[in-house]
Amino acid sequence: MSVRLQRLREKVHLIVHPTQYSSNTYLIEGDRGEILIIDPGLPDIFPDVLSFLRSRSTIFIIHTHFHYDHIAATPVFKNALTNIKVLHHVKGVEALRNADAELTLSTLFGDIMQPLEVDLPIDEGVLELESLKLEVLHTPGHTEDSICIVFGDVVFTGDLIFSDGNIGRTDLPTGSEYALYLSLEKISNLGRKIIAPGHGRPGVFDFRRVKELTML
Repeated sequence: MSVRLQRLREKVHLIVHPTQYSSNTYLIEGDRGEILIIDPGLPDIFPDVLSFLRSRSTIFIIHTHFHYDHIAATPVFKNALTNIKVLHHVKGVEALRNADAELTLSTLFGDIMQPLEVDLPIDEGVLELESLKLEVLHTPGHTEDSICIVFGDVVFTGDLIFSDGNIGRTDLPTGSEYALYLSLEKISNLGRKIIAPGHGRPGVFDFRRVKELTML
């Protein structure tokens, strides 16, 4: 695979996209040949990772939310591979099925989103994908369907909060400042973990710091 992988911890990697407008993409390798992709991002990595993915028994894709820069590659992967299952929070399933240009922001990127069927709508709670065990937290605010994913000592935060402590914007469709601060409150008990945000650098982050952001 010619794209650059950055190891966050054992079996957890960041794919560095050549296109700066893409979200970060993360890979989690399972013990039974399965792999989980969190936020495939833009399709710029597709040719380079295709052969790598073909060797996997099952490919799971989870989006942290429905914005185009996080999901655009998913239809491309799904059209090329038969062993893919797409997971998305229940609040965003219709937006993907209808290829909603307003909610996905696809027109801002100069593209038309393909309709995308979600194989497994998910909600908050423990999620087991073959050998992989995750915790899904519904964390709306940036969008109504935003989630954080906890895997061991790594927290994938999407565009809720970034490693520098900045928080996601709330002025886009379905965004809510009030919901975002409630979501920050929810993750404040996660303690010190590796933060794997939707944009910017991953790093070690003390989630108790977000308490300061919610004290308005």
